[in-house]
Amino acid sequence: ASYKYWQQILPNLPKTFRITLGEKIDDLYIKLLENLFIAEYSQKEKRITYIIQSLTYCDLLKAFIQLAWENKQIKDKQFVLLSDKLVEINKMLFGWKQFLEKTPKQ
Repeated sequence: ASYKYWQQILPNLPKTFRITLGEKIDDLYIKLLENLFIAEYSQKEKRITYIIQSLTYCDLLKAFIQLAWENKQIKDKQFVLLSDKLVEINKMLFGWKQFLEKTPKQ
């Protein structure tokens, strides 16, 4: 839902921003989704690596979206909605990471 919302915002951004930071944000979303998909189907011992990478992508997304907001490229409401969604994703990823760390290795 977060990426879908971002896709509604992206075409309405000023062209110079859309082809710079806008594309970077889009690329990070795609990397995050790709990593989550790979993590879901990975062997248990490899899964944590993808989760940690996903946490990094999520944090980078939050930072770049904040930068877009600070430069008045996205509206306050858009910033809040995107940030809330990313915070939720971050919480789920962190919970998944903690679960994997507690699960005994076989």
